[in-house]
Amino acid sequence: MLSLTGNPSSNGVAVGRVHRLLPDELEVNHYQLPEPQIEAEVRRFHHAIETTEQRLDTLIKHLNNSANAAREFLDTHRLLLNDHELINSTVQRIRKEQCNAEWALARQRDVIAAAFAQIEDPYIRTRIEDVEHVVLMVLQSLQQEEPDFAGRLPKRLTGLIIVAKQVSPAQVAILHDRDAAGLILERGGNYAHTSILARSLSLPSITGVSRALELLHENEEVIVDGHHGAVFVMYEDNLRRYYRTRQAEHDHQLQQLQEQDHQSATTRDGRQVCLMANAERPADIRHALKLGADGVGLMRTEHLLMEAGSSDEGQQYSAYRAAIEAAAGAPITIRTLDAGGDKQLPDYSLSQALASSQCENPAMGLRAIRLCLHKPDVFRVQLRAIMRAAACGPARILLPMVTQASEIRLVRRLMKQCQQELEAEGLRYQHQLPIGAMIEVPAAALAIHCLLPELDFISIGTNDLAQYVLAADRLDPEVGYLHDPLHPGLLNLIKMVIEAAQQANKAVSLCGEIAGDPRYTRVLLGLGLTEFSMHSGSLPEVRQEIARAHAGYSERLMHQHLKSPNMEGIQLVHHLASESDQA
Repeated sequence: MLSLTGNPSSNGVAVGRVHRLLPDELEVNHYQLPEPQIEAEVRRFHHAIETTEQRLDTLIKHLNNSANAAREFLDTHRLLLNDHELINSTVQRIRKEQCNAEWALARQRDVIAAAFAQIEDPYIRTRIEDVEHVVLMVLQSLQQEEPDFAGRLPKRLTGLIIVAKQVSPAQVAILHDRDAAGLILERGGNYAHTSILARSLSLPSITGVSRALELLHENEEVIVDGHHGAVFVMYEDNLRRYYRTRQAEHDHQLQQLQEQDHQSATTRDGRQVCLMANAERPADIRHALKLGADGVGLMRTEHLLMEAGSSDEGQQYSAYRAAIEAAAGAPITIRTLDAGGDKQLPDYSLSQALASSQCENPAMGLRAIRLCLHKPDVFRVQLRAIMRAAACGPARILLPMVTQASEIRLVRRLMKQCQQELEAEGLRYQHQLPIGAMIEVPAAALAIHCLLPELDFISIGTNDLAQYVLAADRLDPEVGYLHDPLHPGLLNLIKMVIEAAQQANKAVSLCGEIAGDPRYTRVLLGLGLTEFSMHSGSLPEVRQEIARAHAGYSERLMHQHLKSPNMEGIQLVHHLASESDQA
């Protein structure tokens, strides 16, 4: 049996036959142009941009059921077609180097990619894929290629596992509309728009599968385990039967969960739990509400600043308002810019005002709220936009990577100044906007009693908190084994924060990856957590796990375990499940 591994990007199981999609790679030649032809080359480049915009419009017409989910990702691509750092810099390169447009665009793409590669935050780093998709489309327009992704595919993909180097979000939507069973990609990650869309469409997918196109053959039967990030080839019949059964059970369970009435999540002993969604765009929010989310516990804003420009308050305001309106009265938590690192943020995505300082350890450098307070003029634009949009519906503001109370007081001072400005300008805004902090720095967790008086609520960010507490980068394969969300030291810290917030009568949620993993649901209930925030695709399974759990019994077992740890993490998970079921 041959098995390949990658990143588990979208949960679920698929058993089917391989259909390979060879990459749309173009050869980019380099040649010099005489001075009289330079402006004609610039015009040829601008014409290619216009042609690409038309092709984007045509592409969306191929979408059926998945059109709404993909449309906003295509809007990102449209914005990139007008981006200064990508488009204007390419024109400048044509004129300065007197070279052909294809070469200038490819070189500018490489410059942007190099800048993205230095960004510590994996969520922002994967935005380079949007640039690559757009550049490929423009190159095709320049070379007068006629890409027809939909036309290259069979009309129905039922039972087929698509294997490709990478695909765009719009192409994922087409694959889903034609009933593809699963997706295996050589490139990409969990934070890429392709993966986000696959999860929202419940399309089992694995990214980062090295040499997949080389090792997997057309029409070869494979198994995709989207939960564990594994691809099985040339396996025994018993493994096929096992996964066929799992696939049928998962599909049936998912259908039942999505069709059931979205009642509040309640444990067997009557404890009500609030289930919130992590989201990025209005389409994400609407999808989460359909799956029964009580609201949005974390709305990321990095993409808005990258696309709209950090100084454009109007575009930011429109985006936040659209998100609040999509929530239709449900509460929405907007996280301020969570970016920064050891290198300057890409010029194409943020203004020069967001350039970060040099730092040997980017994870501990100028980032998140530190960066915002370091560049208050840029931060004030975002605060004003959020405050204005919050007048349209229930919203609250979340500050990432808070370390000390003085940072919160500085933010409140800035917001007071923004209030005075908005009053003087006669603009509507939310006067009482709740302010919360992400607890992801160990010092903030240990000094939680000093922070709570300054806050209206808190949200525990376990992804960063875990890597800081365990001194292990979760993205580094050499020390990945140390990144254990069930480490007693980490669990004790989370429990301490939850108890402190509850004693202070402040709302507390948890928005890290473990919140959306049903394996850890009873662990978190045992720590006293009553508000979870997760990707919307995880909502049905977590709700079901909550309904099976006995919160009181889970708390007693977790108390005993943390007082005297005597089992490994996986043993703890199984013990909680079996003992709680018997309670």
